[in-house]
Amino acid sequence: MRGFKTAKRKKKPWRRVIRNPMRKRQSEILSPEFFRFRKIKLAYYSVPSALKAEKEPILFFHANGFSALTYSPIYEDLSKAGYPVYALDFMGHGLSEATDEFRDWYFFRDQVLAFLDHLGLESVFGVGHSLGGASVLLAASNDIKQRFRKLAVLDPTVLTPLTSNLLYFVPNPLAKLADKRRAVFKNLQVVERSYRMMPMYKRWQPKSFQAYLKSAFRIRSDGQFELCLPPKIEAQIFRGLRPGHWKNYRILRQQILVLSATRSDVTPPSACRKLTRNNLESAYFRHSDGSHFFPMEDPSWVSNHITRFLSGEENQGKRKYETIS
Repeated sequence: MRGFKTAKRKKKPWRRVIRNPMRKRQSEILSPEFFRFRKIKLAYYSVPSALKAEKEPILFFHANGFSALTYSPIYEDLSKAGYPVYALDFMGHGLSEATDEFRDWYFFRDQVLAFLDHLGLESVFGVGHSLGGASVLLAASNDIKQRFRKLAVLDPTVLTPLTSNLLYFVPNPLAKLADKRRAVFKNLQVVERSYRMMPMYKRWQPKSFQAYLKSAFRIRSDGQFELCLPPKIEAQIFRGLRPGHWKNYRILRQQILVLSATRSDVTPPSACRKLTRNNLESAYFRHSDGSHFFPMEDPSWVSNHITRFLSGEENQGKRKYETIS
């Protein structure tokens, strides 16, 4: 306005703004990339190393019914330790397209190998939980180029040679549960209240549960939320677990870290011993208070064992079995 002088702003001394490098990287975790696998669009996420001198990359594969981003707390720890992480959404999970045109878990093995081909990496560490663990074991045993240097599997669905043969005669009970799973909810608050009352979700760390909530559900045109993975596809995946995988597991010669838990019978101690038999630098550890979902219940325990194993600190030259308190 005329008649009034505008006060001049005092110049502040120049100062350097130090940005947190992890802030950008955390946003990058939420940015999906895509590639084609047998005409199906699959999503994946790239988590850069937080260190300048980055180590060999980790390929991470999730369990049936979850998503790549469910394991974000583990990726953060691995990134801080210098490992870039590439995490795949299996078919039908997260942002990946779904199909019912598959018969068995070799379909997921092939997704692992196609993902590795797409990335063009020549040497990697393979990590997987449950379905993801079994799939990365199958992939490593069938990878002609031998690109998997080490494997870390978290309660992989391998059972034992004897119990897996029971699948010839007994239907997988998890398939029946998946068939009955509720798929549509009014909002995510309803999902959280409902799921947090279930035993399998009660012990999850809040960050893991929120990561799952935001990546395993999608909003519909009517404003409601639904599971990204249709229950019928989840059930079909469970039914696709067939006997015969152990002929693949037995030929593995890589160093293998097996993590399991006392409240889970998915990977019993006898299976852990069989998986680690062929390499003296392999190791297996058992969480004394964890369920099959210990990667979400105690992610720091998982990431600590993985980083120690991959760096060579974990039990070199001697197989080890440990139960923690």
